Amino acid sequence: KRIILLGGTTAKMILKSTQSMSKLRGKFHEYQPVVEGVTAIDCLVTYHPTYLLNTPNQKKAVWADMLLFKTKL
Repeated sequence: KRIILLGGTTAKMILKSTQSMSKLRGKFHEYQPVVEGVTAIDCLVTYHPTYLLNTPNQKKAVWADMLLFKTKL
């Protein structure tokens, strides 16, 4: 199981982190659900689609994130 977290707000809430997007993206993080018996889930943080509409030069970064995510599949 793997999750792509879109945007800083989602990533910070799910991962319980205060780090910036630039520090969170580009690597996998573990999310441990509070459900008993469920193992940790690998999560990848990337930019939210709305952010990309306003900042199209970040599309290359998201593409790199998707290629990284593909390596875990």
